[in-house]
Amino acid sequence: MRRCVRCCPPPARAQLTGAAARTYPQREAQILAARVVATLDGVRPVLATVRAVLAAGQTPARSAADLVADLAPPHRDALSEFHQLLHDRLGDRWSRVAAARALARLGMPTANLTAPLVNGVTDYAGRYGLATILELRAVETIPGLEKLADGDDRLPVASSADDLVWADELLTERIRATIAALRDD
Repeated sequence: MRRCVRCCPPPARAQLTGAAARTYPQREAQILAARVVATLDGVRPVLATVRAVLAAGQTPARSAADLVADLAPPHRDALSEFHQLLHDRLGDRWSRVAAARALARLGMPTANLTAPLVNGVTDYAGRYGLATILELRAVETIPGLEKLADGDDRLPVASSADDLVWADELLTERIRATIAALRDD
């Protein structure tokens, strides 16, 4: 379905170059523009740019993977070409959780995504990983989460001792709450 220029402004379309922009902020702008265009004009016009940003990696790839995940349910067939690119992002700490979410929403069983989901919990002190595990109802992650909660390798970062201990205790509480929520389901 083709829309008029007033519905999808030219600046949004201009961001869809089919190549990843040079800087991270420009790539983030490309994905934001892709969200707008996909909402108004469908997914076909955004695929090349989303693919390029996803392939370029790092934090903009997280936004690209999140977009694929959000578009996945109604556009699964059009997005099937992203399986390998998303799989390639599973080892990237900047985008592994978003890539796992996108793959799950494209139909991959969460049992196949256990390692990146559990590993992603320690990325950003659990900011995205635990919420994604709950969203996906990935009960297969429980053993890995239990091991993480009981171990000492949760926060491999440098910080002041007080901050590090507090953050680690908070993350442990969040992990245990996530385990309890998964079991309640």
